[in-house]
Amino acid sequence: MTGEQEDLIRRLKSQVHLLMAKYSALKNEFGTVIIENQDLREQVDEKKIRIERLEQQYNTAKVATGVLANDNDNQEAKAEINKIVREIDDCIALLNR
Repeated sequence: MTGEQEDLIRRLKSQVHLLMAKYSALKNEFGTVIIENQDLREQVDEKKIRIERLEQQYNTAKVATGVLANDNDNQEAKAEINKIVREIDDCIALLNR
């Protein structure tokens, strides 16, 4: 083997080691990103639940203030109460199955 070929083999080995090191680093980074992604998805799910609760509280407060409001708002409040009662009836029907 000539010196030129040995030099080429040395450079190729060096490049292979460099690629392996980069691959290992990227693999570790990918694992970290996967974990971070999972954490962020959990946070999004928690926020969605919180938003739903707040919307329910808002609707409840809206109905409560609607009951105390004037006649025009009373119609809306009665409709909302009727809607809630129907939802409760549906839930009871599902439980009785």
